[in-house]
Amino acid sequence: MLFSNGARFKTNRPAIDVMFDIEATGKRPGCCILSLGAVVFDARAPFFEGHQTISLENQFLATISHESGLEVGLEDDKTPGGTMEWWGMQSEEARKEAFGGTIHIREALIEFSKWIWKVAPIGTDSQGRQYPMVNVWSHGEDYDQPILTFALELLGIERPWPYNGGRDTRSIFDVSDVSYKGVKHMALEDALDQTLAIRRAFHELGRDRGFEPVLIAA
Repeated sequence: MLFSNGARFKTNRPAIDVMFDIEATGKRPGCCILSLGAVVFDARAPFFEGHQTISLENQFLATISHESGLEVGLEDDKTPGGTMEWWGMQSEEARKEAFGGTIHIREALIEFSKWIWKVAPIGTDSQGRQYPMVNVWSHGEDYDQPILTFALELLGIERPWPYNGGRDTRSIFDVSDVSYKGVKHMALEDALDQTLAIRRAFHELGRDRGFEPVLIAA
């Protein structure tokens, strides 16, 4: 399955925030990516316990063929107690999404890059090159981003965020005393859940504000 939609959203900040989450067959760069989910959000939007404004229009999900990852040279962690053994202990729903994908990994990553370029405002660097103005968040700095970056480089696809665009949820959770642990192991659902936790963290830090998304024609 490959699903994406969205138009650009305007905020008071030049860059937008995108939360993404992957499910994979290992913990290190070079493992197969099974699914990739992402959502546009505003980390500084007001936080209310009873209601959250998440951009349902700006989401991306690709469920990726496991075989295609092996085909391009990615691998599985089959060590005793490793990731493949761990997958065998997860919910049937999570395993079905993780290993039921049919989209080739190359197509999935190309579409993800196109989606970033579509939802983000475009900037120009000092050498006149264009780039998406986006902060890309993941749950920790040592899993999702390195694994995805490795796969992009392996396939010769330019990473669709700037060198200084990576953001780490755990650091924000630590300084804001917000406790969070994802449990669904389903890429898009986890990405959505992580956006709520980040917004709670910004609220605790006194950094949320009023926000009304304004849809811009594509």
